[in-house]
Amino acid sequence: MLSRMRSTLPKGPLTFPSTEKKASVACILRGNEDLEMLFIKRASRDSDKWSGQIAFPGGRWEENDKNVRETAEREVLEELGLDLSKGFEYVGRAKDFTAQTNFSVSVCLYRQTCDITPTMTVREDEVALAGWVSTSNIIDPKNITYFSIPQLSSTLQFQGINITIKDITTPVGAATPPPPYVLWGLTQRMTTNILSHMTDEFKPPIPYRFTGPFGRAKTSLFSGILSTCDSLGYHPTYNMLLSIQYLLLFGGFTLAGMTGAAIYGCRSKL
Repeated sequence: MLSRMRSTLPKGPLTFPSTEKKASVACILRGNEDLEMLFIKRASRDSDKWSGQIAFPGGRWEENDKNVRETAEREVLEELGLDLSKGFEYVGRAKDFTAQTNFSVSVCLYRQTCDITPTMTVREDEVALAGWVSTSNIIDPKNITYFSIPQLSSTLQFQGINITIKDITTPVGAATPPPPYVLWGLTQRMTTNILSHMTDEFKPPIPYRFTGPFGRAKTSLFSGILSTCDSLGYHPTYNMLLSIQYLLLFGGFTLAGMTGAAIYGCRSKL
């Protein structure tokens, strides 16, 4: 898995995309055959748009950071007390994603080289827990779940993955947040992209689906637009998601509606 991933990851400089806001996260791997990934559950904070969600450790770029690696490694040290320069090796950089308009997120990959995982010191104001999830757990179709966000639409459902987190570390004196732990949204898209570099047998699932009248057709059209934007080197933003949703729900399947959605999505570049 690792050798294939090294050969298929994008090659290029470690510079950030030219977006107004930028961040970098670390996907940390351990093990050999059934690799495990390190995830965190973000602390619950009113000021955090992704409060309480499952994520990779990482955070925003700061002026002293020279590249995406420095941001990811600094954030991991701050959040978890893990020094990625000791007992870990840098594997490569996956594709960049867009979290929202003009906000890019870079993904750096690391592999544990030491025999025993170093003890983590979890920062209470940012992380509720940290722990490891096997890749077999993530790709098992039995763990797929769907849910709706009422503020958007009762017919648009997001896909998530029920994950089992083991070797959990929490802040000192804090209770472990109870399951379920659901991997979804941007972090799920990052994860499935990384898994696609490990084996050609893994096909990233469609992260959204429509129910109700013409649900299958809407899902097919929607996923097609997302795939097209990804293949062109772009990633659809949250605003684009809403725009296409409204086109599909209220605009029908006119040629103008489909063309407009595709053009809008492809312009939402990193």
